[in-house]
Amino acid sequence: MSMIHDDLPLIDLHRHLDGNLRLATILDLARQHDLPLPANTLEELRPHIQVSEPETDIMAYFTRFNWMISVLADYDACRRVAYENVLDAAAEGLDYIELRFSPGSWRNRTNLTRPAWWKQWWKACGRGTQRHHRPRRYSLASSAGPMDRDRDEGTASAADPKGSHCGTGPGR
Repeated sequence: MSMIHDDLPLIDLHRHLDGNLRLATILDLARQHDLPLPANTLEELRPHIQVSEPETDIMAYFTRFNWMISVLADYDACRRVAYENVLDAAAEGLDYIELRFSPGSWRNRTNLTRPAWWKQWWKACGRGTQRHHRPRRYSLASSAGPMDRDRDEGTASAADPKGSHCGTGPGR
């Protein structure tokens, strides 16, 4: 017996936007921004990024995550990562995706400002869903950490994404 019925929408309620980068994107962005990585090819980089066996230490996960967020160096990188996340969700056949990100983990490493990166990621997700008509709906949610002193609460809409930590948008 199948746990998923064909008539039900396929959803992903907790995918980390800043922790779900393609290996090729990590290599490309690191090269563009002259950033060090532990390897220079896809196959050499894979064991440093992807978890293939159970980890006993949570710090091993954070080390992998740090390599991914290190390449979020500018707004173009943010747009690309958001767009590729939506493309990957569409390729997986998802109808709804909640993309989460943790700006407190990486914002202090860049000159990116909260309203600007939020807008870039929001626009890239919308562009991806409009182009591919999937996922039909998406949301962005931010987990604000201790470094997010200027955090404000609220929801975003397609009309006003600039100052919010959570929002949903139609895929078409």
